[in-house]
Amino acid sequence: MPRSLPGQLIASVWLGMAIVMVPFNLYSLNQDRQKAAQRVLTSLRDQGQITQYIITKWTRNITDLVQLIATSPSVRSMNADEANELFDRLHLLYPKREWRLFNSRGELVAGTDILRPVSPLEVRKSDYFQKAINGQVVSDVEEQCLSTQACFMMSAPVYAKGSLAYTTNSDRPIGVVSVIVQLKDTSDDSGMKGQLNKLSIGESLSRGFNLDPSPLSLQNGQLKGIEILMVNRDGHVVFPISTINDPISTLTPKALLASPWGPIVKLGITPSQNGRFQQVRTSGVDFFTYSQSISADWSVVVVVDKESSFKDINQDLYDEVVRQLFFLIIVSLVIFAVCQQVARPIQRAAATIREFSAGNFEARITTTRQDAIGALFRDINETGANLLQLVNERLSHAVTDQQIETAAKIQQQFISREEHSTGAVEIAADFDPAYEVGADWFDMIHIDDVTFVVVADVCDKGVPSALFMSVFRSLLRYSLTSNERAESRQELDQCLCDTITRVNDYMAENHGLSAMFATIFIAGYRYGSGELHYLSAGHEKPFIVRPNGQLDELENSGPAVGVFGGSVYQPHSIPYQQGDILFAYTDGLVDSRSESGASFGIARVKQLLSNIDPVTCSAEYLLRKTLDAVAEHRGKADQFDDMTILIMKAGRPSEPQPGHSPVQSQGQAD
Repeated sequence: MPRSLPGQLIASVWLGMAIVMVPFNLYSLNQDRQKAAQRVLTSLRDQGQITQYIITKWTRNITDLVQLIATSPSVRSMNADEANELFDRLHLLYPKREWRLFNSRGELVAGTDILRPVSPLEVRKSDYFQKAINGQVVSDVEEQCLSTQACFMMSAPVYAKGSLAYTTNSDRPIGVVSVIVQLKDTSDDSGMKGQLNKLSIGESLSRGFNLDPSPLSLQNGQLKGIEILMVNRDGHVVFPISTINDPISTLTPKALLASPWGPIVKLGITPSQNGRFQQVRTSGVDFFTYSQSISADWSVVVVVDKESSFKDINQDLYDEVVRQLFFLIIVSLVIFAVCQQVARPIQRAAATIREFSAGNFEARITTTRQDAIGALFRDINETGANLLQLVNERLSHAVTDQQIETAAKIQQQFISREEHSTGAVEIAADFDPAYEVGADWFDMIHIDDVTFVVVADVCDKGVPSALFMSVFRSLLRYSLTSNERAESRQELDQCLCDTITRVNDYMAENHGLSAMFATIFIAGYRYGSGELHYLSAGHEKPFIVRPNGQLDELENSGPAVGVFGGSVYQPHSIPYQQGDILFAYTDGLVDSRSESGASFGIARVKQLLSNIDPVTCSAEYLLRKTLDAVAEHRGKADQFDDMTILIMKAGRPSEPQPGHSPVQSQGQAD
C-alpha cells in the first residue's frame, strides 16, 4: 500500500530536521558553554577594573591626606589641643577614619576614638611605627590597631617645623601620624558598599547568567558566591566588600597561604599590571579569578565559584533542546495542514521587515492569531518597538554627548589665542585635559609694568573638579585685579599674600565639606626690577633656568588652598633678570604614564631643563620640546591626568604705557 502524502511529508520534515538539528545542538551546546565562560571572565574583568579604580582612588586619597596632615602646623608642633581640634574636623569629613599622633618615643600625643590603652613600648615595636619614623609612608593591616578591632592603617612621618611653618631643618622625623579605618568600615569608607549587588548581580543578569550574591567564606565552608580582596606584596589581605571575612585579614601571610585562601592570595602577591584571568582550585572547588595591580604595594583579586557561574547554563541548554523538539513537532504538523495559509502571513512579515529596513520602526502587524505565526508577528512587533526605543535612546544619548562636546569646545575657546608675551616677557603655555573638560588652568594678567602668572590644579579631574576650578579661578582673578596697584616690593608681596589668603579662607569656610582643594603657584614680575615675587600653595615646585645653565627650585609657601581656613602663606622673591626662564607646571606632567605604567617623573623634567641652551632657547621652543618628550614617553597609553605647563622668559624691559589697563589672558574657561 503506497504511503500517504502527509506521511511522506512528515517523514521528510523529521529526517531533514534531524540531520540539521542534532549536529547543530551539539555545536550550540559547546559554543554556549564557551560563551558563558567568556561572559563570566568579562564580568570579572569589569568588576576588577571598576574595583581597582575605586580602591586606587581610595588609597591615593588616604595617602595624600595623611601626608598633607603630616605637614600641617598643628601636627608638626606636637600640640595635643591643636592636633585634636584638627582630627575632630577631619572626623566630620571622614567619619569612618580615626587619627593618631605619636612622638618619636612612641607616646600618644593626640587621637580620636581611643578605645584601647597602648604603651609607648608597644608602639615603638610595631612595624608601621618603625617604618614611618624612618621616613616611609606605610600601609598595613593590624590585628588590633589602637582600638579593639582589626583595621587598615596608613602612617606617615612628621618632621619638625623649621624657620617657617612648612619647612624643616630636621633629617629625622619627630613623630608619626596615622589614619585608621576599621576593616568592617573599609566598604563604607572606600565607596565599595553596594558594589556587590551593582556589579555582580545586576551586571551578570544583564549578560544572561546569575551569580550567587552571598560572599565567599572559605574558612567557614561557604564555597559559593563572590568576593573581592585587596592583597599587598607581603601577603596581607583586606576584604573591601564583605565583613564576614575580616578575621582572615588579621592572619599572618604565612597563615594565610596555608589557609583555603592561600592559592587565591598568591595571585594577588604577584599580579599582572594589565589584569590576568585564572582558574584556581581550592577546598575541592574550582574558582574563576581576575587579578590586577592597584599600586606598587597592593593588588585587587576578584573571585567567584565556577558552579555558581554556570548554575543555570546546563538547565537552560536542556530546556532549549526540549523547546526545539516541541517546536519541531508543532512545525511538522502545521506545515502539512496550513502550508498554503502560511504563505500570506510570511509575506506580511517580510513587508514589515522591509519597512524596518527603510527606517519605519513604527510599522506593525495587526493580528489576533495565537499560533506560531501570531507569535512571529508579535515578535516582529516587539522587535520594531525595541528598535524604536533604541533609536530614541541613542538620540537622547546623542543630545547628552553633544552637550559635553559643546562644553569642551566652549572651554577650549576660552583658552587665549592672543599673544601672551609683552616686550618685557616671553610667555608660552599649554593646557591638556585628561577628559573632555579639565580642572587645571593657567592664567596671566598684565597690569601696567607688572605681569602676574598663575598655574593651578584642583584635586581630582573631570566635570566636578572643572566646576570647582571655575570658582577658584574667578575668586583668584577678582582678588588679584581688585587689589590696589603695588608700587613697591613689599606691596607686591602683600598683593600676592592677600590674594591667596582671601581665596583660601572663602573656599575653606564655604566649601570645606566638599573636600575639594587646589594647589596654586602665583608669581608677579615688575619689569626691570630684577626680582620675581611668588607664592606656592602646595603646588609642584617650579624651576628657574639661569642663562649660565644653573637650575633653581622655588620654595613652598603654604598648604593647598581651600583645606584649612586661616592658613598663613609666606611670599618669596628670587632674582629674575633678562634671559632667566620660569618653568611652572601641574602634577599631570610628572605623573604622565608610559604604556608600562612608569611615570615621567621630576628627574626627566630636570634633565630636560638642563639640556637646553637658556640663552638661545625661547619659551615656545621649550614648551614644544617638553610636550614632545611627554608624548614620546607616554606612547599609546591613555592620558593619566590634566597637564598644564607655563613658561615665562624675562626679556629686555620696556616702558609701560600711561594709563595702561589690565590685559587678561587665560588658559581656562571664565
